Amino acid sequence: MIDATNKKALAVLMRGQVPLREPEQVREAKVEQKLDLSKYKTQKEDVNGADPTKQDTREQQRLEPIRVEKKVGRNDQCPCGSGKKYKNCHGA
Repeated sequence: MIDATNKKALAVLMRGQVPLREPEQVREAKVEQKLDLSKYKTQKEDVNGADPTKQDTREQQRLEPIRVEKKVGRNDQCPCGSGKKYKNCHGA
C-alpha cells in the first residue's frame, strides 16, 4: 500500500512542468527603499502640555474590572441552591 502511494506521488511530481520565460521577459527585483524614521517623534505629547507619563485617576479606574460578587468555581456548590456542583447545574 505504501509502495503504491509512493508511486502515485512520484508520478504526479514527474508530470509537473516548470514554466520557462524568455530572458527579455525576466526583470530584476527592485531594492526596497528604507524609511527615514529620524524625523518622527517617539513619544506622545499631551494636548494640554501635561507630562505623558502620568496617568489620570479616571483612566486607572477604567482599567480595573468591577466584581460585584465572588466568582463561583467549577467544583463549588451551585448558588441556585440545588445542591449540585456548579459544573453540572448552571455551568453546563
